[in-house]
Amino acid sequence: MTPAARKPPADPFPAPDHLDSAAAAVWAEVVKAHDNPAKIIGPDLEAYCGQVALLRDARARIAREGLIIEDERGRPDVHPAIALETKAQAEIRAWGDKFRGRTPRPEPRRAG
Repeated sequence: MTPAARKPPADPFPAPDHLDSAAAAVWAEVVKAHDNPAKIIGPDLEAYCGQVALLRDARARIAREGLIIEDERGRPDVHPAIALETKAQAEIRAWGDKFRGRTPRPEPRRAG
């Protein structure tokens, strides 16, 4: 087998080059999980991936730095990443089920 023949097939739905690495990773997760990725590719998916990446970054910052931080005068203040996290959550929820992937089939009803 030649080296070219051992190459994995090209990704049919690669993340756009302009997405940062965190958003591109979300893109890959969503596309892999979705039963029909061709239906979701586009600017909406780009925006969704950006919001999920932002949410993850905000959570990581809060976990690292704590819920309460010191402001510029040394007084305790709520971490500003909490507001970013909340806004990202709202955006993600607004997309509803569009990017959730495979939808479970309803259980058949039993007679009786």
